[in-house]
Amino acid sequence: MRKRRFKDISGRVSGKLTAIKRCDDDPYKWECKCACGNFVIIRTNNLNTKEDIGTKSCGCLQKNTISKSKYNKDYLNQKFGSWTAIKRDTKTRQLSWILQCDCGRLKSFSARRIYRNDILKCNNCELIGKKFGLLTAWKTDAKDQFSIICKCKCGNTNAVRKSDLVNSNTKSCGCVGLEIENIPFLKKYGKLTAIKKDLVFKSYWICECDCGKLTSYHRSSLLSGKTTSCGCEAIKKSDLIGQKFGKLTVLKRAKTSLGKTAWECKCECGKKTKVPSGYLKATQAPSCGCLRKKYDGIPMKLRIVYTNMKQRCFNKNLPIYKYYGAKGITIDESWLKDNMLFLKWALKKGWKEGLEIDRRDNYGNYTPQNCRFITKTENLKNRSPWFRKAA
Repeated sequence: MRKRRFKDISGRVSGKLTAIKRCDDDPYKWECKCACGNFVIIRTNNLNTKEDIGTKSCGCLQKNTISKSKYNKDYLNQKFGSWTAIKRDTKTRQLSWILQCDCGRLKSFSARRIYRNDILKCNNCELIGKKFGLLTAWKTDAKDQFSIICKCKCGNTNAVRKSDLVNSNTKSCGCVGLEIENIPFLKKYGKLTAIKKDLVFKSYWICECDCGKLTSYHRSSLLSGKTTSCGCEAIKKSDLIGQKFGKLTVLKRAKTSLGKTAWECKCECGKKTKVPSGYLKATQAPSCGCLRKKYDGIPMKLRIVYTNMKQRCFNKNLPIYKYYGAKGITIDESWLKDNMLFLKWALKKGWKEGLEIDRRDNYGNYTPQNCRFITKTENLKNRSPWFRKAA
């Protein structure tokens, strides 16, 4: 690659600066002499002959401008509301003063804002004296301007971030956590008695239930009252011994092969079986399996016909109920007591897949004398006038 040729600008004048020689370390910078006698190093692109562009002095022009400014006044020890001017802020280029609030907070303000008396209120002062849980804001922390030293109800003082106080993230010096940590020995929580701290899990306590069982619980669940026993109370509430569900009578508690809770039941047919509690409560007519044998040879779709017939007459949540059960239409008592009578009658009457049950008299009930099986097209012709309008 060809070496880049740098332009020689020695002798160029930019304001009070005159370029003398190029720097050996950086070819993009020039050593310049100011009219005041100081030597400074300036980048080549900042040495411009135009009046408004580039660097024009070593900094003496700015000092002269600041000294002539109307904002350049001595505000030392002057009061501005709750603020007091302490010293000049030398870290910034503009004229600034460091002010201290009565609460101890330090903040830098420009001389222009001080001249116009445009000084905001101290946010920390608004919090001083207020209570946040067990803490009372006392004064601003001298080491951290965003923290406030607070006095706790227990007597301790602690520095807390202002945002944590406002957002209610911190409400104590930590004494509440210590009270929770040190659960009284042998204290009762419902049926549980705290015996000792769990060595494996720091926040857990080993407790003994009145039934004699030892278990480990989190301290917060004990103090809040969420946990009051090892689970023996729940077992008593869900005791199903002696209750009857369909054809099954509960004899005693048992467990399945997978270790889950189940109940040993006796069926009306004499057979004993293990059944989960969810099956007993969810199923309308549970059995040991003998009910399945009862329906051997009977198509499933015919059993659905019987179920739908009952739903139309007795299920008030069904939209079509207003055309059947609400009109007083019901089912023959013998069919309701034993669904096998209906199923055998349907097979004798020539039911087959694709046929629908129909009442000859649309204002009559579902009885052997009033019912028949016809096709869907024939069933649509036999609808009541009010049903046709609704359809």
